[in-house]
Amino acid sequence: MCDVLSDTQQCTIIAQADSLSEKEILAQTANEDERNKDGNPEVLGKPDSSSSAVSVQLLEKLSNGILSFYVDDMKKTSSSLAELIRNQNIVIETLEQENERITDAVKTYPLDEMFTRIKLYHQKVLLLKKDMLTIHDRTSKLKKRAMKLQQQKQKEALQKELQRDREIERDKQLAPKIATKSTQGKLA
Repeated sequence: MCDVLSDTQQCTIIAQADSLSEKEILAQTANEDERNKDGNPEVLGKPDSSSSAVSVQLLEKLSNGILSFYVDDMKKTSSSLAELIRNQNIVIETLEQENERITDAVKTYPLDEMFTRIKLYHQKVLLLKKDMLTIHDRTSKLKKRAMKLQQQKQKEALQKELQRDREIERDKQLAPKIATKSTQGKLA
C-alpha cells in the first residue's frame, strides 16, 4: 500500500509515526510483527482515538492527491462554462434588443392595417391596369380607324381633284374656239 501512493502522500505507518512517541512506535511495530507472523495480510481495524488525527491528515492528503488529478480538467471546464455563459448572455441581450425593436415597430407601424391597405391598393392597381389595357386597345383601334378614314378622305379628295381636272380639260375642249386669221389660213 505504501509504494502505490505518491511522494507527497505517506503510508499509514509513517503517518502514524509522525504523531507517536518512540515507545509507542516500538510497541506498534512489535504488534505488527506478531500479526504478520501468521502470513495473513494485515487487516486494519477501526482507528483508535489517537490515530483519528492522523487519519484526518491522511484523508486530506489523499483528497488533495485525487483533486490534483481533476483540478486542471475542472479549471478548463469551468473556463469553458464561463465563456459559454458569457456567450449565452450576449445572445440573450441581442434577442431582447431585437424583441424590443420588433415591439416598437409593431406599436409604431400597425402592420395589420398596413396589410389591409396594401390588399386594397393592390386590387385598385389591378383594376387600373385592366382599365388601362382596355383604353389602350380602344385607342389603338381608334387610331387604325382614323388612319383608314384619313386615307379614304385623301383618296376621295384626290378623286375629286382628278374629276375637276378632267372637267376643266373637257370644258376647255368643249369651249368655243374663235378662229383667227392666222389659224384660218392654216386650216384651209
